[in-house]
Amino acid sequence: MAADRRPGRVRHLVYVDTFPGPEGGCVNDELPVVDGQVPLPPWDVWEPATVRDMTPEVRADLERRAGAEPARVASDRFHYTDPARHRIPATVITCEIAADELAGMVADHQAWAAELVATEELEIVGLHAGHWPMLTVPRELGALMVQALAPRPTDGV
Repeated sequence: MAADRRPGRVRHLVYVDTFPGPEGGCVNDELPVVDGQVPLPPWDVWEPATVRDMTPEVRADLERRAGAEPARVASDRFHYTDPARHRIPATVITCEIAADELAGMVADHQAWAAELVATEELEIVGLHAGHWPMLTVPRELGALMVQALAPRPTDGV
């Protein structure tokens, strides 16, 4: 949403195991709300691919550090205003879904992928990990982020 509001101030978008939702969609309005906040859900809520590399130690560490987020972060609807956001180069580092599978879904113009479909310069790279690669494979994730943000010959650098 920040890129939509200020596209001229964003040089490149990097999505880590996520993507921009479609107009009118939201992050997840089915997450349980407790006292106006969404706490970290229990582990049995997640799909196996989401938690595939989460050892008991990593899970415990995340549970200790995770804070609840305001309920509206998960439930507020996406409303875009500036088509210039589609001109911002974007990289999706997909973890739970194979890169070629996600690329196929985008090529098929799946409704949930409308923002990716409209992105003029989109790169999809895979990282075999669960949803929290910053905790389980941080070096590999960091290397892919550096690669995504490296100057290109066409950048004039």
